[in-house]
Amino acid sequence: MELQYYGGNCLKITTKKATIVVDDNLAQLGQKTIVKENDIALRTSPKLIPEHKARFSAETPGEYEIAGVVVHGIAARAHMDSEGEQSAVIYVVGKEDIKIAILGHIYPELSDDQVEQIGHVDVAVVPMGNSGYTMDGIGALKVIKQIEPKVV
Repeated sequence: MELQYYGGNCLKITTKKATIVVDDNLAQLGQKTIVKENDIALRTSPKLIPEHKARFSAETPGEYEIAGVVVHGIAARAHMDSEGEQSAVIYVVGKEDIKIAILGHIYPELSDDQVEQIGHVDVAVVPMGNSGYTMDGIGALKVIKQIEPKVV
């Protein structure tokens, strides 16, 4: 499994049989989009990330298996949501004995149920920047301590 980071929360995960692209908002930033028609596209925040033509797209909680890749989407409060709203999705992607949690632009406090659903992860992708819709360093550290990944 290969991970390639493009900035913000945009990430490409490549396995032998599939390419998963998370939060491709590169066109909004004046760059070329990286989602191809045969890819799997995941959007952690449908309000912020444009939809792309892809073999499979997900923007809601649920469990999916595509080309041997297991994707678990977990409802979460977005950083900009009011209390009780859950417009963001945390994705846990598993393949080849490696699990990656892609947290997206979430509020920096997970419930016990969310932590349990995320489970043990090897890698956590945590966007931060304190720009109004992204966690700051303190919030990111709080979430990292909750899920305890091997690599951030």
